[in-house]
Amino acid sequence: MADVKWIKITTDVFDDEKVRKLEEHPEGDSIICLWLNILCRAKLKNSQGLKEFRVANIDLTDEALNAVFRYKGESIAQALNTLQELGFLKREKKGIIVIPFWQDRHDRNSTRYKHWRMSVLERDGFVCQGCGTKKNLQAHHIITWEECRDNKDLRYATENGITLCRACHLEAHGGRWRK
Repeated sequence: MADVKWIKITTDVFDDEKVRKLEEHPEGDSIICLWLNILCRAKLKNSQGLKEFRVANIDLTDEALNAVFRYKGESIAQALNTLQELGFLKREKKGIIVIPFWQDRHDRNSTRYKHWRMSVLERDGFVCQGCGTKKNLQAHHIITWEECRDNKDLRYATENGITLCRACHLEAHGGRWRK
């Protein structure tokens, strides 16, 4: 792990409900150490941009993972199952994908986001508030997602949204989408 320079996770990650559940687990400390070890060694990124741990092109069997991580707990399979059930990672045949639950992602697939979007569109009568069209409608955050970092409720407040068509939405973002 000498080539790992730093890993950015927020300090309040350990205040998360998922981590608290792990801490209550009889093997909690060992499992947390395993998770941090996987996180440190996950160097590749998959098609969704999530960090992934792989060893060449070999199958990551329990035996192979035990050899790599020298896991001290009862069973690496049980530890990985616990981490997967709690949403820390996703185990695949040739890799382990790290789920960055601590990152504040703009997840447009979340139920809360979909509800917010539909509430904004309904309130505005499914009409672009910029040009009046009823095609290619999108919900735009008036106060941006990033600016609401410290006020998560504002991110999903209907009052913080406006219905815009794709062209008006792009214009509201200064002519280009954020990375």
